[in-house]
Amino acid sequence: MVVAFRRVRGDRAPPNINGSVVEIVQSTKFTKKAQRRLYFLRRLRKAHLPTPILTMFYRETVESIRSSYINA
Repeated sequence: MVVAFRRVRGDRAPPNINGSVVEIVQSTKFTKKAQRRLYFLRRLRKAHLPTPILTMFYRETVESIRSSYINA
């Protein structure tokens, strides 16, 4: 997955990864939802929680969002 935050869209060829053309998606619904969850992950890290807890939080929240959009 490639996320680009460019404000100006140009007439560029679609990106290639290992010889495959990557689909360009106009929706930012995934990124907004994931950003909200990452905020809480950063808060937990600032509270000095152990790494296994942070990893579990990431897998249960952010990773589940990412995989649900890939499968959709």
